[in-house]
Amino acid sequence: MQDYIRICDVEKYYGNASNVTKAVDRVNFGVDRGEFVGVMGPSGSGKTTLLNMLATIDRVTSGHIYYEYTDITELSEDALSDFRKNNLGFVFQDYNLLDTLTIEENILLALTMQDDVKVLDPASASRIAADQTKTPQIETAWPAESRDASPGHSPAKRNRADSSLSKRNCPDQTSEGRRLGRKQKITHNCNEILRLLGIEDIREKFPYQVSGGQKQRCACARALVNQPKLLLADEPTGALDSKAAQTLLETFTDLNRAMNATILMVTHDAFSASYCGRILFLKDGRIFHELIRGSKSRKAFLQEILDVLSLTGGRQEVSDVK
Repeated sequence: MQDYIRICDVEKYYGNASNVTKAVDRVNFGVDRGEFVGVMGPSGSGKTTLLNMLATIDRVTSGHIYYEYTDITELSEDALSDFRKNNLGFVFQDYNLLDTLTIEENILLALTMQDDVKVLDPASASRIAADQTKTPQIETAWPAESRDASPGHSPAKRNRADSSLSKRNCPDQTSEGRRLGRKQKITHNCNEILRLLGIEDIREKFPYQVSGGQKQRCACARALVNQPKLLLADEPTGALDSKAAQTLLETFTDLNRAMNATILMVTHDAFSASYCGRILFLKDGRIFHELIRGSKSRKAFLQEILDVLSLTGGRQEVSDVK
């Protein structure tokens, strides 16, 4: 089966002929649809450079990056801009929200920039919304045992069930949905993503009026509302306290399962990485190790991550992980 995203022999050099720095050195890997992949490594290992190339922010020196059948290394700047707008979502460490717009308006802005607004599949959103009427905390939208199961590897049976449910309920695939105008679709999608991430009650507030965790959930909503092929997260928990960071990571896990979202997260933090389904470790611009969670508990997976990190220097302690 062909990978959803393929990185083939990618290299990135900086500098000139007399002083060349090889930031990424012949990196090869693939990402399946619905995977939650983490990239780890020490400072200077090439993590952010790799993320920037996947995000079309930076060009490769050599090699190819394929999103399904599209080789983005062959696209012009204008085509790259359109590709980025229509296919990628970004979550940054410092949120990058517009302080002059409300939480809702920040999300609406992302929708209004889309050429073709597709109705957000309400099947997964309705399931989470039903759970949240019982308990408003998004981190408890799924039972603990379900959340502790391996993320990032989408079950085929659930995908087929969700797909059939989507065909029955999705406004885009009904006669009523086909009559929906652009403005109605934008409003529908904004309402769905606000409910999905549990931030409906702060929709009219400005970013400076809410907590860091709420800002980051708004950033997630803005990134996911256009249903991107890939969600790219660069140290998303770096500016959050431990409780807000855990809530955000559980949000990522829930979105990965509910929306079949494909996520690639760069992090230096082993605790954050333990939420992923697969970890790629970079050192000196190369992938030197890979871990797959499989059926392991998150605590066992965290210990494996720490063991690998100890090879690159430094060690973290395991704390309160179930």
